[in-house]
Formats: sequence, C-alpha cells, structure tokens
Amino acid sequence: MAIQVGRTEAERLQLSGYVTENRDDASGDQAIRVNGRGTATASDSFSGSAGTYTLTINYFDENDGQSSFQLLVNGQVVDSWVGSGGGSGFGTLASRDVALSLSPGDTIAIRGTVGGEEYARLDSLDLVSTGGGGGGPSGATIGIGTTEAEALDLSGGYQIQNNSAAGNGQVVGTLTDGAVSGEFTGAAGSYDVSVNYLDESDGVGTYRLVINGNTVNTWQGTGGNSPSGTLTTETTSVSLNPGDTIRVEGVRGDGEAARLDAIEIESAGGGSPPPPPPPPPPGGAT
Repeated sequence: MAIQVGRTEAERLQLSGYVTENRDDASGDQAIRVNGRGTATASDSFSGSAGTYTLTINYFDENDGQSSFQLLVNGQVVDSWVGSGGGSGFGTLASRDVALSLSPGDTIAIRGTVGGEEYARLDSLDLVSTGGGGGGPSGATIGIGTTEAEALDLSGGYQIQNNSAAGNGQVVGTLTDGAVSGEFTGAAGSYDVSVNYLDESDGVGTYRLVINGNTVNTWQGTGGNSPSGTLTTETTSVSLNPGDTIRVEGVRGDGEAARLDAIEIESAGGGSPPPPPPPPPPGGAT
C-alpha cells in the first residue's frame, strides 16, 4: 500500500525487521514493533501530488527504555528523535509532526532502533496537505452542509469508532489527543461552523476550532446524560475563503474521549449562499 493523504496504518507498510502485533489502544487494533533487538524500517512510496505536507508519525512512548527514530525521504534523514518515556512499559501513544515537500513516487521510511525494553513501536502515519498538490485539494474537503468527522483527515490519536448516537453511526475518538481537518471548498463569505460532538458524563474533553492555524474558538464538554454521550453542537461564526484549512482538535478528559461526529457549515444568513444570476440571453435581448 502506498502512502497517501490521510491515515496509513504502520502494519500496511513494507516492513524490514518490523513485525505486527495486536493491541487494543492502536489505530486499527494493530501496531508494529522491532523483531528482536537492533534496527528496523517501515517504508513505502508516496502516491499523492507534488506539494508541501505535514507528516505525523504516531508511535508508542514507553518508560522502560528509549528507542530512537529517524524519518527518511528518498534515503535522506530529514528528522530524528528519541522517546522521552511514557506512562507505562506498555506505552503511551505519542506523535511527531514533520513538515515535508513531497513529489509522486518519493520513498518515505521510518527507521526505529530498540532502546532498553522499548521496541520502537509504530502505530500509523497521518499526512495532511499544507500547499500545492496539483492545483486541487489533496486530502479531505469540507463543503456547505454536513461533513462526517470520519471522512476528514485524521491525525494524532483520533480513530474511527462505531457509535449509534452519531448521525452516520460512526464518530472519531481518541485515547489521548488528535485532530480532524479538511479544505474548505465553498465560496468566500461569512459562515456558521457547527461542530457536533458527544458530551459525556464520565469526563471533560477539550476542543479547539482552528482556521488556517489560528484558533477561533475553544470549549469544553459540560457533561452529558450518560458515559456514552449526548450529541451536542458548538457553533462559531467565521469568515471563510476557498482553500482555507478547517481543523478541530480534541483532547481527552478522563473517560471522555473527545468524540466528534460531524462538521456542519451554513451561510451566516441561513442556508447556502444564493446562486449567481443567470447569464444574459444571446444577442443582448432583455
């Protein structure tokens, strides 16, 4: 499987020295770990359009050692880091963001080296376009109306979950924190952006609405009727232009997994913007 805009599970990459393991806290319920001691690599080719991107590497940070990681593009090391210790020997999901310029066919590789009892475990890669991409959206898009959260670009710890309270039977939730994002495809204007989320009684999640990197609203859950959550809406009035990046960030609070259902966009005047007037009839007749 090639690496494309959106999420790529680590276990679906080309593995050299890595093996797949099952774990409930991983995206897709699987992660990869170095087989034995030493160094391993997970890699594949990039299948998107030429442009600039943010690559998020989701990995497990453990307190029983310090693995080292390297990100390589076409064999050149572009970033490196060392685990800083998680909450347990089993690992805490962490992420590393790296800005990249990519072209079709580029080889992206993650190289992990065992440190102590930390086996350089990787969960997934999230790739989000930040510019270029062949003149059109390279990832998820958000238009007028309703866009389901599970259809957006997911990063950090967000993963899709089944939930009967959601509009489409699915939400995204996180064990830690994460974000959903997409590129706005509507016309320039003033809009009401409504974020539909599950407000739960077993914790207080924190949310941010971010437009082009600027936070325009921050709020917290206030407690629903049950731990499974009450569908709630937070609406923010904003000005949008075609190509703007709309991003919703969520941080788990105790048992509330910052679950998001959908984003709804309406013209601030109500409904969709009016269509343009029809062209004049041929010959200039009135």
